[in-house]
Amino acid sequence: MSRKKIFRGFALLVLLALFFAGCGSTGDDDDDRPGTTDDDDNDDFTPPPGDDDDDNDDNDDNDDDNDDNDDNDNDDNDNDNDDNDDNDTTPFTVWENPNAKADAFRLYYKERLSRILPAYNRFKLVGDVVPAMTLGSTAIAKSGTNYDVALHPVDNNDFGWSAFNVYQAYKYFGRRDQALTLIRQFEGLAVAEEISGIPGLTCREWWPGFTINIDGLTGTITRTKDGDPIDPAEAYDPSLEAEIVDAFFADGVYNVRADPTDTYFHIEPILNPADYAVTFVFAEMPNYLRISNCCSSFMVSQLGTFAGYFWGNHNSRDNFPDFAMGYFAACEAKDDPNADADVRASAERACNSGKRVGDSVVENGYNLMTVGEFEPYDADHLIVAGELRPDGTDEGPEWLGSMNMCQMSYMAKAMSTTGLSSPDEAVETPGSYEILGIKALFELLGLQPPEITKTCHNIDDFFVGLPFGSFLTLEVFGVPLWDLIATVLELYPDEVWPVLLDLADALDQPEMAIFAVVYYARITAGKDELLHASQETLWHIVEIQRRASQLVYDWAMAQDPPNTNAANQAEHYLTMAALYAHIGGVGNADFDPFDFVNEENYNEGFEAVLNRPDSSLRGLMTDEYIWERILAELDGYADRPLTYDRYWERFPTEADKPLRRLGDNYEAVGLDGDFHEIANISHQWFGGLDLWKMLPACVLAPNVLDCEWAALGCERPDLDASGLVDSADQTLFESAWATYGPPNSIACTVDNSWCDGGDLDRSGLMDEEDQAFFTAAIGCWY
Repeated sequence: MSRKKIFRGFALLVLLALFFAGCGSTGDDDDDRPGTTDDDDNDDFTPPPGDDDDDNDDNDDNDDDNDDNDDNDNDDNDNDNDDNDDNDTTPFTVWENPNAKADAFRLYYKERLSRILPAYNRFKLVGDVVPAMTLGSTAIAKSGTNYDVALHPVDNNDFGWSAFNVYQAYKYFGRRDQALTLIRQFEGLAVAEEISGIPGLTCREWWPGFTINIDGLTGTITRTKDGDPIDPAEAYDPSLEAEIVDAFFADGVYNVRADPTDTYFHIEPILNPADYAVTFVFAEMPNYLRISNCCSSFMVSQLGTFAGYFWGNHNSRDNFPDFAMGYFAACEAKDDPNADADVRASAERACNSGKRVGDSVVENGYNLMTVGEFEPYDADHLIVAGELRPDGTDEGPEWLGSMNMCQMSYMAKAMSTTGLSSPDEAVETPGSYEILGIKALFELLGLQPPEITKTCHNIDDFFVGLPFGSFLTLEVFGVPLWDLIATVLELYPDEVWPVLLDLADALDQPEMAIFAVVYYARITAGKDELLHASQETLWHIVEIQRRASQLVYDWAMAQDPPNTNAANQAEHYLTMAALYAHIGGVGNADFDPFDFVNEENYNEGFEAVLNRPDSSLRGLMTDEYIWERILAELDGYADRPLTYDRYWERFPTEADKPLRRLGDNYEAVGLDGDFHEIANISHQWFGGLDLWKMLPACVLAPNVLDCEWAALGCERPDLDASGLVDSADQTLFESAWATYGPPNSIACTVDNSWCDGGDLDRSGLMDEEDQAFFTAAIGCWY
């Protein structure tokens, strides 16, 4: 997200807070219990300490505005919180989804999960047969049972969250295909830390630098570079590799092109002509290839086991919570007595990598370090990620790898070998948007910027001594802050709604980071106080995000016609807030998951790729079109002269452009700097899908999604064993109900085949639970 957008969002809150903080307040420093002055004692939010079932049925925090269901008016404008300042004696009520079992079945019945995993493992979890990473985009060419899968460089990828999600699925369903996926993910997370050869570094992505051919029809695995056989950096148990191939690749031949020196000059020119011409073609081998000019390069590892592999440097704090979630999941899994031994072994390796990452960040002043493009490749010449961008631009002091929010630094401390013991430990935020934003704001007002510490003293710290919670109960001349913002939105909607959504977007990083701390506190013994405080902060952040987004959503839907652009964007952030609130144990009915529509769309996307038809050659680009794409890309770099000038110095005229038509094919500049003919391709994009974002609720928030029926699966209600639950099964179920159900209520046992299969949950009776289960299952297939 751009610095400008973040400034706009945070400035909305900061300006009002700094200017009006003294004009009216509740007198409560920690913002949740009006009428008290307990100065951040964190004693007013009461999630059950150490409670891992996350029902949080006694969370009595924050009834600020939740008594009137999303009216965003902070206690109905009566300023007494509707309980006459009784110090929140009413328990915090989590949302009880009346369709928790039916919704979970629809999304996650076990056969569907096992249908999705092959798609994920084939086309998204890539790298090598065992160690692999979740990559945002790939390109697939299909011919019969043959697939050519070209990896595509992506700056931000869900390494860790996908591992966390699969681990939660594995804890609930316990299936071997989930275990194999976890092994690949955990081994990939370990490689992500080990690949540079310098302990504690992370990467945006890693590629082995060769092509892996997985012939599932014969069980054969071959690896080649430039057509010659090559060995991987690490050898794995052949029986494990064979099991993975059999589980996910058995029905075809999968050629995975994981060498950027190949794809950059044969695939990307056709799929991505603008990025190829302005960025990729400027190779700096044997040291690195370019991924983007702002944020990452493919460094060639020069140290350790993985020398020769490629890894994306300048990993940023954007991705840091993602890594943390994967490493924390590994640290839990390594001690999971119900996990398979090989899962625990891979988890232990990843957990150890995660601790080295945490140690490195803390020891380097809460900065993610990296190997830069312009420094020697060794541990003595590391730089803060983004300190000098890949194109040579210095954008300090806002560096990609510097922790910019207190919650990020607390998460880093939790990852370290020492760990995080208290919500009141001192941590540092060396380079942060909020510091720059406040200084810019003071300068705008003609005031001398204050000296602002970069040390956080409490996990809820936000701006200049103000905790996140203060922005929920702040009043301006007796008017709640959020009522004031709603009024400003109504007066200046076109100016205000984008700023509110910028704020919602900017909260993404601290929100993910504090959820990671909540998870860490849950899985680590003796962290009750930390769990209590981190859940409080999580609620503060998601509630701010929810209020900002809800204001926009309600305004947008009230327009005639509705402003669907604003409403859709707001719905995205409302869904995001609902995810973290519910699986974090602090979500009430205000946090709307919008019928889990996004999750269903993601599932359908994974299912659809398995049924793609054979791909056809891509339509040929004209030279005029190629030139238009290059010029448009260059226009975006007009304010980055190092990138802009670099292109024109090498390719000064249209005739010199690095990609051009050649009959039914193309000519493109190759790695050697010369033009070479490249054949047209038939690859089609695959990406933009998240794996099982809401599934952790089945473990952490069964009040929201309960996977009891999903674990029994679609086969159970498929009474005629046709592979589809349809009207024929309904006829059989109704017949069984007439015989065994009320008022007869005949006991269901093995002897009567569980009431001819009608006792779906094997409770011993056919009852309303079975009816609801069957209704939810109509349409499922396997």
